[in-house]
Amino acid sequence: MGVERVLKNMLDGTLTITVNGQGVKVVVEDQGICAVYTADTVEEALKKASTFDPMKLSSKEE
Repeated sequence: MGVERVLKNMLDGTLTITVNGQGVKVVVEDQGICAVYTADTVEEALKKASTFDPMKLSSKEE
């Protein structure tokens, strides 16, 4: 669910997942908009990242 949902919302972006001793960090970048999500597990981080929508984020900044 998570990765597919994130990628579906992206037009031409990147998804980076970093796992270390302190948890999981997911960085999503698309259309010049970057969002960082952190959690204890990959599943939790992807669930948070699945809310990423560059169209909604860019409209809030205008």
